Amino acid sequence: MAFKDIKSTFNFAFPDISILNEHHKQDITNAIIRRANNCLKPILYAEYLLDPRSQGIESEEEHEVDAMEFIHDVSQSLNIDVGIDLANFRAKQGLWSKTFIWEHVAEMDPVVW
Repeated sequence: MAFKDIKSTFNFAFPDISILNEHHKQDITNAIIRRANNCLKPILYAEYLLDPRSQGIESEEEHEVDAMEFIHDVSQSLNIDVGIDLANFRAKQGLWSKTFIWEHVAEMDPVVW
């Protein structure tokens, strides 16, 4: 995820910047955290979880739960049950265990998926 990459790069390089005092560094860190919290919502966690290229592999557990809860809530509002399909997708079981399904994932746009 982009914010995870930014955070990693930021945490690696930021301590070496000597022109900022600790107060300014803390202000910048807090601003980045606020921005991430404003941008990252359950719908984005669900998108990352359902992206066949990543399947949410780098998601934090809390974000996975938020994603699954969002998917559950949307499916309930549409009167469809996707719980078993979601579990099979995550475990690559049932239909999702077939190799032909995963052969072209890297080339396919997740929106089409």
